Amino acid sequence: MTRTLGLGLAGALVLASATIVASPLAHAGVSCFSAGVSDFNGDGHADAVVADPDATVGGLALAGRVFVLYGSDGQLGVGGPRVVLTAASVGLPVHAGDRFGSAVAIAQVDMDSCADLVIGIPRRDVAGQGDAGAIGILFGSTTGINGNLPPQVKTQAAMGGVVEAGDRLGSAVAAGTYLGSDISVVVAGAPGENLGDDVDTGVINTLNFSDSGGVWPTQYSQDTPSIPGTNEDGDLWGSALTMAPNLLDDSGYYDLLVGAPGEDVGSANGAGSVTVIAGIHGGDPLTAISVTQNTAGVPGTAESGDRFGASLAADGAQSQPRSVVIGSPGEAIGSVAGAGSVTYFANPGGGSLGNGVGLTQNTAGVPGVAEVSDHFGASVALLPGGGQFAVGVSGEDIGAVANTGSVQVFDDDADHVASYDLDSPGASGAISSGAAYGSALAGFVVAGEQGFLVGAPGQPGVGGSGIVHVISDHLDRSWLPGAGGLPAGGVRFRCCGRDQRIGPS
Repeated sequence: MTRTLGLGLAGALVLASATIVASPLAHAGVSCFSAGVSDFNGDGHADAVVADPDATVGGLALAGRVFVLYGSDGQLGVGGPRVVLTAASVGLPVHAGDRFGSAVAIAQVDMDSCADLVIGIPRRDVAGQGDAGAIGILFGSTTGINGNLPPQVKTQAAMGGVVEAGDRLGSAVAAGTYLGSDISVVVAGAPGENLGDDVDTGVINTLNFSDSGGVWPTQYSQDTPSIPGTNEDGDLWGSALTMAPNLLDDSGYYDLLVGAPGEDVGSANGAGSVTVIAGIHGGDPLTAISVTQNTAGVPGTAESGDRFGASLAADGAQSQPRSVVIGSPGEAIGSVAGAGSVTYFANPGGGSLGNGVGLTQNTAGVPGVAEVSDHFGASVALLPGGGQFAVGVSGEDIGAVANTGSVQVFDDDADHVASYDLDSPGASGAISSGAAYGSALAGFVVAGEQGFLVGAPGQPGVGGSGIVHVISDHLDRSWLPGAGGLPAGGVRFRCCGRDQRIGPS
C-alpha cells in the first residue's frame, strides 16, 4: 500500500572522514574557499556521488564504477557534468571482481576546502593476496575531482596493518573534515581480517592527514588497549562505519562508530555490537564504549541473528543536536524472522549514547506490519544537522510484489513523518520485484533543497538495473543509467556507499 506524507526538512551540518610518511598534500594548489563540503570543484554548488560496484567495465564483470554528478542552481547533482570513475581513475588497472565503489565517503581531506572522495575497493587483489582490499582517495580542485593532486591508493600496508588475503579493506569507509586542528581523518574497515586464530574478526585502519604533509597510519581491533571487547570468529568488526564530532563529549574531535554485526553477545550468535571510539583523530589515549541490545538504556534484547550495527548513521556538533541511528535488520519481531528494527539515540553525551528508542513496523504510529525478511533497518540515514532520519526496509513487499522495498521517515522525536515506496507520487519507474528500494540511503542539505537519496539497485531502468531516487522538499527526481548524461550498463546502480552525507560548509 502506498503511504505518502509531506516531507518537512530542517537543519544543516557538514559531513565529513606511528610512522610519519611523506605526502604531497602540502602542495594542494588553489583553494576552493567558496565550496561546501560536498563541492568537488569549488563552484559553490553541491555535487553528488552514486555508485555501481557490480558494474562491468571494459568487459570485466564486477569491476565497479562511481559517478560524480556536478550540481548547479541550488539543486543537488542537477545541471552539471557527469564524471565516471573506475579503478583507472586512481591509477590502478581495472580488474574483474574489484567492486570499486562498494563504499564511499566525502570530506575535505587535504585542507584546500575542496571536497575529496574516499572510495572502497574491498575485493581488490594486492600483492598476490586475493580480496585483500584497498581504498582510493581522489582530491577535488577548482577544475574538479582529480584535477590537481594525483589520487592516492592505500592498502593495509600503508594504514598500519599487513596485506593479507580476504581482509576486504574498504568494505566500509568514513572520513572527517578537519575541525580547526588542521587534521582530517580517513577510516577504512577490513571486516575479513583474521587475527591469530580468530577468523573474520575484523579491524579498522586509519590515516590522519595534516596540512604539514604527515600521515599517521594506525590499526585498531577489539584487542587494542582501550577498545572494549575481544576478537572472536565472525565478529566482522568494521563492516559499517560512521563518524561525527562530539557524540560522547565536547572534545572537538570526531567520534567513530564501528559496527560488528556478527558479534556474539553471550550465547546469542550474530547478535551484533557497536563500538564508539571517542576522538578518533585526537591522538592517544583513546576512550571507547561498546553498545549492544543488552546495554542499559538500549531497548530490546540481544538475540541470535539480530545483526545490531549492520547499518549506522550519526550526526553531531557542539552547536547542534547530536543523533545516532543503529539498524538491526535481522531482528526477529516475535516469531517473525528478519523483520528488523532500529534504535534511535537523541542527543547522546556524557560518555554514553544515552537512552535509545526502539522502532519496528509493529511500533504504534509506524505504518505497515513486521513481516518475514522485511529487513527494517537495512540502511539508515540522518538529515545533516538533525531534524529527521530515514530507515530503509529493503525487503518490504507491496501487495503481491516481493522485495520491492520502502523507506520510513521519522522526526527527531522518533515520531513517524512519511513513507515512500515505488508506488509513491513522483517515484520513477514501476514497482518491481527485487527492486530493494531503500537498501541504500543518504541525507542531504544544500543551499536550495534538502532530503534523502534512496537507492533501488534492483529496479529495472532504461540503461540497466538500478535507480537512485531523490526525495526532496524542492523537486523529487531520479538518476539512472542511460539517462541524464549517465552511461548505460547499470548492474546494481545505487547511492550512498555506507557513509555519504551531503551538507553545506
